[in-house]
Amino acid sequence: MNWTKTAYDEEKMEKVVEIYCKYMLMYLRGCGANVLWRNTQCDVTQEEYNQMIINQTGGVIFLLSKFMELFSSTKIDLDYFVNIFSIYYQIRDEYVNLKKPEAVEEGERITEWKDLPKVSFCEDFSEGKISTPVLQALNSRHRDVILGILKMRTRDIKTKEYLLSLVEEGGGIQKTRELMHQLETEMFTEIERLGGNPMLMDLIRDLQTWDERTM
Repeated sequence: MNWTKTAYDEEKMEKVVEIYCKYMLMYLRGCGANVLWRNTQCDVTQEEYNQMIINQTGGVIFLLSKFMELFSSTKIDLDYFVNIFSIYYQIRDEYVNLKKPEAVEEGERITEWKDLPKVSFCEDFSEGKISTPVLQALNSRHRDVILGILKMRTRDIKTKEYLLSLVEEGGGIQKTRELMHQLETEMFTEIERLGGNPMLMDLIRDLQTWDERTM
């Protein structure tokens, strides 16, 4: 095989560097916003939060999709799908962290339950994270208490159970479920519009382990 670089190869490699820099910067902006909001507890809308997810989670996925597009003869605009998949994947991760720690990202199940409450129970609360369920519950009368406990970054199980009950009572869990259902519908619709992809459809179905209705 001749590995001598051609003008075509150099053009491709320049594009690789351009794509990498663009979407890594996008990822870092998302990470920065996430840390800022966690540490300052400033007011954030769901739309602003979704954009942070698109930057942080989507930045990495965009790297893959743009590299595939660059080296493929098939040119398909995947930007909208990457956006909604990124939002879904992140929000799903936040939901299962609070409600179904056995439904891990790959759709598999944790079999060792002995240490699960200590290791995984509402870990986002211990990090003080402003996640989607929390964000949706901040419009309730429990706002100040929720933010106060998050600021503690507690690892006490009883305290986290109480905080979870406030998030649930404030509508955060139910609204997050509704948002995930909406995103699933949008993803399946977009896959069909793009021509269908059985493997990608199966991947999304695997991620539906958060929802008892799909079990």
